[in-house]
Amino acid sequence: MSEAGKVTSSHLSRAALIYVRQSTLAQLERNTESTARQYDLVNRARQLGWPREAIRVIDGDLGISGSVTGQRAGFEGLVAEVALGQVGIILALEASRLARDNAAWYRLLDLAGVCDTLVADADGVYHPALFTDRLVLGLMGIMAEALCRIPDNISPGYTVNRSGSGSCISVVRQGRFAAGRSRLGGWPLPCVAGGLPRGFLLVRMSAYRIGSCPAASSITR
Repeated sequence: MSEAGKVTSSHLSRAALIYVRQSTLAQLERNTESTARQYDLVNRARQLGWPREAIRVIDGDLGISGSVTGQRAGFEGLVAEVALGQVGIILALEASRLARDNAAWYRLLDLAGVCDTLVADADGVYHPALFTDRLVLGLMGIMAEALCRIPDNISPGYTVNRSGSGSCISVVRQGRFAAGRSRLGGWPLPCVAGGLPRGFLLVRMSAYRIGSCPAASSITR
């Protein structure tokens, strides 16, 4: 079912809530681009059919981790409004913005399914009452909780967005080098590859495509 097919007049008659969050104050100060992308979801809600006066941004949890329970007033207020049947759609940049705790995530999904509330991110619109959408949302919750337990993790959406603007740094395995805009090459002579310093070469990506090698605009030793 298409996005437009999932959005009904009943949904449009209720509020569209946009949940904005960064895990720490340091991220809030450093990741300004990510925060701006979250506020830009207002335009996504308008594209889906909600009038501007029906769209509200909930950003009271900025600087609070999604793994914290009972201390996110913004999230708890959002859940309460969903339970009262006042919300037509919830928008977040990624599922991890809403909750990195599966108990809180599934509680929200259960309420959204019963109260006919949609959940949307930058990639799609989901209805928790539909089996396939519920499955996808469940996997999102599992991944969000797993990422919370992996040190030094980086949001995939953040990586793709930064790569598209040519300001993302990635690493290339020893013996590899940039060979054009869409692929990596290998040094033809073993003596050359073996002579490279142990570790990695840094590559500045100018574009990024899922399922393909990153393009590179510069290499540094």
